[in-house]
Amino acid sequence: LYDWFHADKGLALEEVKAARAGDTLLENTEVRLLLEGDRSEFTHQSTGVLTLTGEELRYAPFSGFRPGFVFPLAELENFVIQKKDIFEVTVDDVDYRFEMRGLSPMKWLVYTRYLRGWEEIEKSRVI
Repeated sequence: LYDWFHADKGLALEEVKAARAGDTLLENTEVRLLLEGDRSEFTHQSTGVLTLTGEELRYAPFSGFRPGFVFPLAELENFVIQKKDIFEVTVDDVDYRFEMRGLSPMKWLVYTRYLRGWEEIEKSRVI
């Protein structure tokens, strides 16, 4: 697992470095969006497409009843993975949970880290 992760991480860094403005780096369909409520419980809002480019994270629900959103990468905080199939980010103190049902969110975490300057942190050996 360790060797696989480091090989995959290296490929992700290469893709991030080679990406041009507007290139789609990752995209998953059938992603469930859950938002945290007043009692710290997450409730399902919609199902749609989650896309990561070199500049932003986009979510487009399948239903026209709920709006989608676009977040510049600089606004993402606390990007983590939960359980086996959840990628979670915080934007403006709101937690957005993306459930990928059966798909690993590891690439989403690694790509987001590198897009946000993780390589420099690794080089400084802080981690």
